[in-house]
Amino acid sequence: MPSKIILFIFISLLQSFAFADGPLKVLGVVSVYDGDTLRVNLDCDASLFCDNMPIRLRGIDAPEIRGKCEAEKEKAIQARNVLRALIEQSTKEGREVVLHEPERGKYFRLVADVYIDGLSVGQALINQGLARSYNGGKREGWCG
Repeated sequence: MPSKIILFIFISLLQSFAFADGPLKVLGVVSVYDGDTLRVNLDCDASLFCDNMPIRLRGIDAPEIRGKCEAEKEKAIQARNVLRALIEQSTKEGREVVLHEPERGKYFRLVADVYIDGLSVGQALINQGLARSYNGGKREGWCG
């Protein structure tokens, strides 16, 4: 009987927390791992689901911190630093950082389009040569 009550409460919480209702506002950055992966605190009522939430930027591939060559690792650090600066500076300045069309991906992460005041963060990284457009399939290498 207690397990049914817990299950009911859990399902009720999940129903009250729906990603499909629109963009999610980012309150702050917890950490940035690389150019396409970060953890943020989201503006929502269910802290269990909104604090320290892992996010993967949709539509881009950034170099990996644990890359196959030094060039990839160096570019990954650059991408991470640029992403961190963009998000942290924007939240400190009170600019709107939002996740559009969030959905669950692998590893419990949210996959979303990330925007700052209406501008795509992923596209900014692509424009600086720190990420590539990616929509599935085999990824190109970063080692030349």
